[in-house]
Amino acid sequence: MDSIISFILGGILTIFVGWLFYKKSNKKISLIPYLDFFSKLFDNVEPEIKKDLKILYKESEIEHLYSVQFTIENNGNKPIRDLIEPLTLTIPKEFEIMDGSISEINPIGRKVELKQNLAENKIIVDFPLLNPKEFFVFKILFKGEITEFLKKKRKQKYPQLDNENGSYEVHYNEKDIIEYFELKITVDDLPPILKIKKESREGNSENENSTSENIFHLIIGVAMGYILWYFTNDSTEYFIFNFTDFFTGFWSWFYKFNYFKLALLTTWLVPIYLTLKGLIVIIVNSSKQIAKSI
Repeated sequence: MDSIISFILGGILTIFVGWLFYKKSNKKISLIPYLDFFSKLFDNVEPEIKKDLKILYKESEIEHLYSVQFTIENNGNKPIRDLIEPLTLTIPKEFEIMDGSISEINPIGRKVELKQNLAENKIIVDFPLLNPKEFFVFKILFKGEITEFLKKKRKQKYPQLDNENGSYEVHYNEKDIIEYFELKITVDDLPPILKIKKESREGNSENENSTSENIFHLIIGVAMGYILWYFTNDSTEYFIFNFTDFFTGFWSWFYKFNYFKLALLTTWLVPIYLTLKGLIVIIVNSSKQIAKSI
């Protein structure tokens, strides 16, 4: 039995060392833009108050003014540097960018520069380096009539939805305008156009980073647990779920230096921990995704 347990311990160690080397060697570059918020100024103000409010910009009144915030995060495991062309946000010509600014940089001190090209409806963000898990946040103000723009685009995309009177009815979310925002960058190993996620960074990045990893943990945990169960379930001394026999003289393991029993207990705890952790995280993440889709 001792040789079998030693074999299992060696196998477990080999699996984890191999996995760690795989994680270290599997370098990937990934830059994810998240939509933190999208709001129309004074949109939640009571109608009676709203009618007396005016937005003035350079002495001109603006009726439809929107504020949008993006978080750009390096969620890979490889630094992003030596940009050939900087990150550039372009919005449709039917709208007009009024202003753009950097609101947060993490870590503090990382160099990130924002330039405005208002004539071409562009915001240009340049940075010399962005390490894994580092991010920055920028906001823009733009004006324009989103309702009419989206109706026009939907009509072009689905002309069969026109009714007999020639009017066009469509249900949409103003966030759909993000589909027509273009975020481009030129750097090694990244696609030229980045897809903007319509979720905030806080609620999304944790799920992305943990789902595949916890599926792996679940598989390894179940496999290791099955191997241990297969080789020890006929033994009263080495099968952990025979609690009375397995834990007999538990405190004596320490002062009698019974390293074999301590190692065996650790070996049992590893698959139990991995299985429960993987299962719980997968269930929680799945529940969140289902809740979002309802």
